[in-house]
Parts: sequence; structure tokens; C-alpha cells
Amino acid sequence: MKILFLSHTAMGGPFVVGSHHLAREMARQGHQVIHVSSPVSPAHVTQLRTAFSRSKFRCCLEGGRLSNGVIDVVPFSMLPWAAVRNSSILRKIFYSPRRYLKSVLAKHGMDRVDLIIMDEPRLADLCDTLGPCTKIYRPTDLYAEMRGDPTFTSIERDIVDSGNFSIVAMSQPIADHLRRLGAEHVSVMQNGVDYTFFSTPQDLPETITLPGRPLAVYVGALDDRFSMEHVVAAAKLNPDIEFVLFGPTNPSISNGILDLQNIALMGAANYDQLPSILQRAQVALLPLSNHPANAGRSPMKIYEYAAAGLPVVATKTPELAARNLPFLKLSNSTSEFAEMVRSCVSEGVTSDSCQAIQLIAATQSWPEKARQLLQAAATRITK
Repeated sequence: MKILFLSHTAMGGPFVVGSHHLAREMARQGHQVIHVSSPVSPAHVTQLRTAFSRSKFRCCLEGGRLSNGVIDVVPFSMLPWAAVRNSSILRKIFYSPRRYLKSVLAKHGMDRVDLIIMDEPRLADLCDTLGPCTKIYRPTDLYAEMRGDPTFTSIERDIVDSGNFSIVAMSQPIADHLRRLGAEHVSVMQNGVDYTFFSTPQDLPETITLPGRPLAVYVGALDDRFSMEHVVAAAKLNPDIEFVLFGPTNPSISNGILDLQNIALMGAANYDQLPSILQRAQVALLPLSNHPANAGRSPMKIYEYAAAGLPVVATKTPELAARNLPFLKLSNSTSEFAEMVRSCVSEGVTSDSCQAIQLIAATQSWPEKARQLLQAAATRITK
């Protein structure tokens, strides 16, 4: 099968997202897979100081590159999203990389597409130019809330109204949102985990030094959805625990640490290093702020933490509460979050508890998620 992913996140950067895992898994199964992310434009030239931005521009100029069996494509648009978002006509003319994508597909021998899996609504216009095929819309977040851009809701309403997509949401709040837009049939499929990768013991790289005392670890974005307030409260209550935070540097986050000596901002970690880091911690953290986008999140790190055998302390959301995971402790306040961290470290991680947590994570593997998505595609084809 010839499969095209239209995704919000390019490969090769600090974050590995669900579309990357699904694309690679489907390629391993023998499908021809092209992964297309949101485009770069002349306005993005100002970002060339970062290695990832330079890599995206090179990928764009090369017309795609092979990554773990997947052809990774970063297209080109004349104008950035911010300049065209309020006009559907301008979006089609200056943002949707139609000609670029057609030439890239032809270059890689994908004269036709059998299946489109889209999690980037800004690329929805491309679907109309690729001929008849099966289409799945796989929203991963409450995009309008996450980006502060109501245009996303309008585009999603158009996706629903078209009737051309099967909709597979990554959380129940996202599914409820699509139903409010008029979608009659919405499936829910949580994000998965590369179980073997995170559960297999790894040596800690020499480039990373971790403290010798008990570790509470967080890996991921340090953005508006992250609550440093919860981490600070936990660090104050537990001076004997080291709180290590791995993620791209954010000055606003570092300003909240004050003079606490047991919080360490470690910077972004290479994805390949994550198992070795997690396997040396006693508890994993998911401190969520009150950002409205957090209500719909299906955090991949929940099962990545679990695959490493770690209990998780998180801020309570309806989505996380509904999962009823025994290894996941959900707090209603910063003080409760701090107490739960202390409790997890006091209880310790035994071989039995580690194995029990890992068994739960194993049920959420990416091969199984890929099977579910392909089954959803097959069901639509037979209708």
C-alpha cells in the first residue's frame, strides 16, 4: 500500500511524535510510506541558527530523504501560516505546497496514494489534489486551544463536513470536540509506545551525568503546558530528591526555579538517550499547567515512562483519570503532587513492580496502533 502522512512535526528534531512511529512501523510492514510535515517558507530563514531548522531546509531542497525506511519530506510554501490563516484562498495559493508535493511524489514513484493519514489540519487542502484514496484524520491535540488559533476549528469543521475522512482521535476530549463539530463516527485510539526501545536496559552515555540521590525525572517540552509550579512545590517538600528536567531550554521556566539546589535543567536529550535516563530514576513526572490544550492531551510519555518501569505522578485531567492506570498517580494540587512524589520514592521500584508496570505499557505498542489504523482504513474501503 502507498501511504502518505501529513503531519505537524518533521522528523529528525528533538521530539519524536506518533506519526513518526506509525510511519516507520508501516514501512517495516512493507508499505511504501512518505511522511510530509508542515512547510518551511522564506520567513523561516531567520530560524537557521538552529541545527534542526537547517536540517529541515536541506530536506526541503533535496526533495525528501530516507529515514528508517520512510521518505521524510519537508515541503516549501511561499508564505508562513500566520500571513494567510484568515483567508482560505490565500492558504490554497501561498501555503499549501501542492506543486512541490506532486513533484516529490513523482520523484519517489508514488504516482498514486492509497491512504492518507493526516494529523495536521493546515495541510488538509493537499488531500483534494491527490486523487481518490482512503483518508484518516488523526487529531492529536485540541489544536485551536494549543495554538491559540480559532482557524483550526474552522478547518476541522470543513474536514468533518466533507465526509471524506474516517476520524480517529487520540483522546476522548478530542473526540468530543469533533462530535460537537458534527462528526457522527469518531474512534478513539491512545498514543502508543516503542516498548522494546524503552524497556531494554541501556548504559548511560558518558555525556550525561546524573546525581547519585533519588531521581524524579521529566522529559519533554518545557512550554506553557508544563507546570514548573508543581515541580518547585515537590522540590521544596523533598530536598533529598533530585528533580531532573530534560527538554529544550526555556528562560521563563528557569526563572521559576529560584535558588532550589535540587532542580536541574538538563537541556534537550537525544531521543536515543531517553531509556538510559528513565531507567535510572525512581519516579517520572507529568506536571501539567492549566493551559486549555492539556484537557485533550494523550501524552506519549505516559507509556514511555511505564515501559521503563516507572511509576508516574501527573496533574489530574479527565482524560488521564478515565484511563484508570494503576501506575499513574493523579494530583489535584501542587501539595498533593509533592506528596505523591515523596510516596513513590519511599515505596521504591522493585523488580516486581517494574515488571507489572511494563506489562501494561506493552499492550500499547506502536505495531498494535499501526494495525488498528490500517484496520480502520480497510473498514472504510469496504463500505
